[in-house]
Amino acid sequence: MDCLDVIYIMVGSRANQAYLQAALGVNMAAELPAEMSELPELQTDESRRLRSFITFLQATRSFCAALHIFR
Repeated sequence: MDCLDVIYIMVGSRANQAYLQAALGVNMAAELPAEMSELPELQTDESRRLRSFITFLQATRSFCAALHIFR
């Protein structure tokens, strides 16, 4: 969810395990830290695409929005 000054990424308990591992480096949503404010830089296509998408969203505004990833 993009709220202009904050970008929220909600990871649900039914998120695909393969995607979570490739994009966020965890096997299940429960493994995410309680407070996560940056994406891991993994050497996978999924990670690069997710970071690229967030970079695109950040570039559309004149300030850097805070990023919150939660489960």
